[in-house]
Order: sequence, then C-alpha cells, then structure tokens
Amino acid sequence: MKRCAYFLRMFDLQIEDLSQWAHVIIDVQKRFASAAEQGEEAEEVARNIATVKEALNKLKVATYVVYFKQFNFDHTKSKGGLYAIKLNDGDVIVPKTGDSMIKGSDIATLLRAAGHSSLLISGFNRGYCVRESVTDSVREDFNVFVMRDCIGHMKHQEQKYSHKHAYDQMREAGAVITSSQDVIGRFSSTPSGQSTSLSCG
Repeated sequence: MKRCAYFLRMFDLQIEDLSQWAHVIIDVQKRFASAAEQGEEAEEVARNIATVKEALNKLKVATYVVYFKQFNFDHTKSKGGLYAIKLNDGDVIVPKTGDSMIKGSDIATLLRAAGHSSLLISGFNRGYCVRESVTDSVREDFNVFVMRDCIGHMKHQEQKYSHKHAYDQMREAGAVITSSQDVIGRFSSTPSGQSTSLSCG
C-alpha cells in the first residue's frame, strides 16, 4: 500500500489536459488476440479494449495502435487484421519490429512530438510485449498506466510469466496498475481545473 500511495502521488496529474494523454493499444492482431491462443479471456479483454477505446475517442484522447510489422494488415479497413476494435480517423498506426514498442519502433518520438507524456496501456501479451513496452516506456520518462482488465496473455506464457509476476515487474519499474472502469470514470467526471489520481489495482 505504501508503494501504491507513492505512485499515486507521483502521478497526480491534470486529467483535464487531455493533450498530454494517449491510449496505446499493443498487438491486437487476430494472430495474437485469438480465443484459440488465449482462451475465453481473450473475448472479454478485447471487448474491454474496444469499450475503453470508444470512450477515450469520444473524449478526444489520442489512440496509437502498435503491431508487429512482419504480420501486416490492411488498416484502411475497419477490421483489417485487428481484433475486436474499430479504427477511427486520427488513430496512429505504429509498426514495430520487436517485443518492446519503445525499442522496436519510433513511437517514443511520435508521442513526444505530439506532447503526450502520460500513457494508458492495453493489449496483448502480458508477459512479453506489454511488459517490455511498459517497463521501457517508464525508463523513457513516460507516466504509464496499465489497464489490467484490458491486458491479455497467451496460455503457454502463463508458467514463465504468471499474472502476478508480470504485474509485479511493471509496478517495480514504476507503472501504475489500474482498470478501464477507473480510467473512464476519472476521465469522464473530472471537473476542469482539478487534478485526480488513477487507482492502483
């Protein structure tokens, strides 16, 4: 609880300044986010990602969709190679070449150029691409919030990177673990001119 409280103080941010925020969706291609690979959890996670994306889009929070370059898709179509989310005009599509979006793409440069210093993270897979992207984003001095109910994993990863182990590593790096419900609630209801914190989960 002491560590959680510390991070909440550290990330006591002005949510009404939405230009500082970006929703980053990692690896939602069907190749990774499939029920066959993930089990039934994938369906729920994908629905949660779609729900929070829609809510944040309505609030004009920028969306960045990161995907493995070698598994290309036609992102000019609403479905393309994506899984359970619809692209909107203005969404930024970022190809990457490795597990970490920071090391494998130019997203850090794009985010900084757009003035985004605080990231809301969703996507797949928890033990690899999400974990690597989150820890590297913190090292790059971004404020990082992981929406736990919007993070999926592949069944064969569970033994090496357990649910607790992956989140512990992200917390230790300096990320805040929260939920999409908390994000939507805080972003939708924070009066102008006030600051608020996102809850640890």
